[in-house]
Amino acid sequence: MHTKDILAAELRKAGLPLMAKMAAEGVYSNGLSLHAMPDRVLRRDLEDAHSELASKLLRRVDAGEFEATEDEIDEGNARMVTSRNDRLAHTKRVESAARPRAGF
Repeated sequence: MHTKDILAAELRKAGLPLMAKMAAEGVYSNGLSLHAMPDRVLRRDLEDAHSELASKLLRRVDAGEFEATEDEIDEGNARMVTSRNDRLAHTKRVESAARPRAGF
């Protein structure tokens, strides 16, 4: 099971369904997130939850229990590169289609 899914399950158990949804989408994963420091985002959100269960979960986060594995980080990096290349190809197609054609 992917680390993001393990975190999402624990967030659901802690009564934090919106954070669980974000975890499942990879927002808090240092292998998948577009945030420069997703661990800080997770810590901030857990602190803002102001619950005992969130505080317990925060201690587990601080212990590194939900850090992405090297394989998950590699997978996320590959996905971001592919996504970036897809966006660049799309942009080139759009720009090409928008150029005026000679003789029209």
